[in-house]
Amino acid sequence: MIKTEINNLRAEIDQIDEAIAKLLSKRVDCALKIGVFKDKLKVSQEESIIPAYDPTRENLIIERLKNIVPTIPLNGIEIIFRQIISLCRNSAHKSTICVFGEVNEFDYKQHFGNFCNYIICSNISSFVEEMNKNKFNIGVIVSNIKDNNIQEIEEDKFKIIDSFISKTKKILVYANI
Repeated sequence: MIKTEINNLRAEIDQIDEAIAKLLSKRVDCALKIGVFKDKLKVSQEESIIPAYDPTRENLIIERLKNIVPTIPLNGIEIIFRQIISLCRNSAHKSTICVFGEVNEFDYKQHFGNFCNYIICSNISSFVEEMNKNKFNIGVIVSNIKDNNIQEIEEDKFKIIDSFISKTKKILVYANI
């Protein structure tokens, strides 16, 4: 009796997993289409380039979903959807995340997802060099909250698109514009 119930529930899980996989494929297809439009903006230069990483949009998605299913434990919605968003973003444009600063103090892979390419830069010069290589690069500087000695990045080439505090560190996120 119990084994039958377990098997029935596992069959139901299999159906749910199949539905999730199909919806995930559909989500990736939409992200690919958005990527094509972003490429057209990059080439036409009629409008400003939209970075591959849009923190405002990503945070809105996560907050909206947390409100829909608040009972999922352990911050599960955010962890799962940061990975899903990373998969979709990187399907359209493989993102390279250039990280500089106190990298052990910020879980950048959890924040940006496992589907990105990560380059850890040992100094600000290598950070700028790596950022200049591709229009869809994202730069992350991790520093002490009270550290005002962060060298300014060339504002004509890089734009701060996000900043936040993680534990005791200030995180500045740049896009190559």
